[in-house]
Amino acid sequence: IFADSLELGGGARISSASYGQGLDAGNGGGVFINAGRIVLAGRQPDGTPTGINAESTGPGMAGNIGITAGSALILAGGAEIATSASEADGGNITLRVGRLLQLTDSRITTSVGSGFGNGGNIDIDPVFTVLNNSVIQANAYGGDGGNIRIVTDHLIASVDSRIEASSELGIDGSVEISSPNVDVGS
Repeated sequence: IFADSLELGGGARISSASYGQGLDAGNGGGVFINAGRIVLAGRQPDGTPTGINAESTGPGMAGNIGITAGSALILAGGAEIATSASEADGGNITLRVGRLLQLTDSRITTSVGSGFGNGGNIDIDPVFTVLNNSVIQANAYGGDGGNIRIVTDHLIASVDSRIEASSELGIDGSVEISSPNVDVGS
């Protein structure tokens, strides 16, 4: 998708998925978006978040998500950018943001629910990163956790925000943040 501006709300989703089972199951497709400004906000009445997603419910790998936002990428009100896999490797998330990445009550996640797939990696590169009651995580169950890399000039995170890369049974992923830390809780 290429657009000047992209706004999703009310539980709207852009997604790709692989639901195949057995040996002939394929990998999930990728989602790639390039826009000047991207806003994802809110949920459906049933709780389904507004989001950009790539998933796999079988042995195929989840697709990757690549987002380029010229000025801002804003997630609010429970919105998400997420890849998930049930059995295979989780997809990677790459976010290139010209100026501001802001998450309020939202999340960016890669996860593997069961099986021995490795968690996907998360790579984020904005000038300003603001996390308010939000989560960035790259988790796995049986395989290794994904790695998180954040390169930002300014990271402002509330005390109730989390950045984590873990695995239930495998090796935890790494979290690398290249930025001065600002604790708004103090």
